[in-house]
Amino acid sequence: MTHVRSLVWLLLSLLVASPSHAQVLSPPTFVIGSNGKLFPDRWRIPVNNNGNVFSVMATPPTITTNTTNYTLARAWGAYADFNVGNILSEWFSYPKTGIVTTTYPSATYGLDSVGVSFMHYGSAFEIALYETSTDFLVKVNDQYVSLTPTSTGTSGGTIQYFKYTFASAGWHRVDIIGFNITLYGVGTAATDTIMPAATRGPRTIFVGDSFSQGGSFLASVGFGEYMGWDDVASSGVSSTGYLANAGGTAPTFRQRLQHDVIALSPEVVIFFGGTNDATQTPSAVQAEALLCYQMIAAALPSTIIGVVVNTGSGVGGKTANQNAVNAAIASAATQAAGMGMNVVNINLQSLALGTPGASYTLTTTSTGVGNSTAGSSAFGMVSAANLRPVVGSTYSIGSGATLEEFQIIAIASATSTITNVTVSTPLLYNNPSSTVTLVGGSFWSGNGNSGTPSGWGNADIITSSDGLHPNRSYAGTGQIGLAIANGFLQATAPN
Repeated sequence: MTHVRSLVWLLLSLLVASPSHAQVLSPPTFVIGSNGKLFPDRWRIPVNNNGNVFSVMATPPTITTNTTNYTLARAWGAYADFNVGNILSEWFSYPKTGIVTTTYPSATYGLDSVGVSFMHYGSAFEIALYETSTDFLVKVNDQYVSLTPTSTGTSGGTIQYFKYTFASAGWHRVDIIGFNITLYGVGTAATDTIMPAATRGPRTIFVGDSFSQGGSFLASVGFGEYMGWDDVASSGVSSTGYLANAGGTAPTFRQRLQHDVIALSPEVVIFFGGTNDATQTPSAVQAEALLCYQMIAAALPSTIIGVVVNTGSGVGGKTANQNAVNAAIASAATQAAGMGMNVVNINLQSLALGTPGASYTLTTTSTGVGNSTAGSSAFGMVSAANLRPVVGSTYSIGSGATLEEFQIIAIASATSTITNVTVSTPLLYNNPSSTVTLVGGSFWSGNGNSGTPSGWGNADIITSSDGLHPNRSYAGTGQIGLAIANGFLQATAPN
């Protein structure tokens, strides 16, 4: 195949390192095609990689609401004609507008991300939204009015009017970000101006599970925030995956690709899932994942395909089968190179603490405490090369039915040959004589959550109190999206 721009990139180690496969763990780079570039020049808009993400207005507008009518003189309707196919008006642009059909299996689920953008000149505008029991965020001139989502209301069918009043008249780019929201229109003063805002960046679609379903804050929002892209949407269905189908009640990833992805011709597709396939047969997951990537590549040969495994919380506590499933997804991404997808994985040194690939053996600590059996959280590590373990590093141990990984959170003391370590989660399996291998770092670290914090690792902030899903906030799903975007940039636009 000659479609060198259709590549698969792998970000496993940005979220959780995958055990015993050090060569495919880290954020990769790409083999650049014969045209000399992979990252198109038209995508090179300012990227928010200087920490200026999720910026909030220093002086936000005053917000008032009512459920009666516009208080300003002129109404700009969202639809040109309600009676002829709900034709959208020309006043607004509609990046990532959702297409939701929930009648599976006769139709696939559809996107539930929605965006509306417009330019406004004046001192106040009113956003009129139907009350749909959802929420939304508003950005003005690329800064959030608030990072706390606003409810649309719960009455069902009633229109709620949100008025934003500024200290003086001026130009405002306004972006409304939400899911399943329906815009009725925008109100302004009689002499104000409204026009559609430019949609920046390529159309990008995340394909995932409940991590990508519903809510104003998704990983896709964080991704778009970091990249400076507007048209980033999510096709997320709870309890689904490559093979998982919510007990037969919802479509798998591949079953909704035609409707949710291919029909919308995105230039970037990011598969963000795998946790619901944790109990599936790894070889079957690998085969199905490869079919997904092949389906996109065949229909959209110039589309960049990203593959990210989500496993919930940080390193440790994952079963051998879940670790094998993660590795199988990684292998499917590598297999896709047979279609002209070139994946070159390199260790990201800022995350891989220590010497990648370094081998150790486990023992009791120098004081005889702990061992390498199931339930151990403190033990000794011995390196023949005298390479000391490092706090924050991730290691794999065992194979087959005892394959697992752990992350060091503390080093207590050491002798000339033994380093005493404490790990984030007790070992699950007995591996008394297995070799331990350093596989890199992990963006999502620790095993606490916001309800029961452990005091170590960003899982205390990212993971919700259910112990699995990330918090729906700029510090939860938003932070994961930033990590994915950072890996994407390293892979596709290293210079």
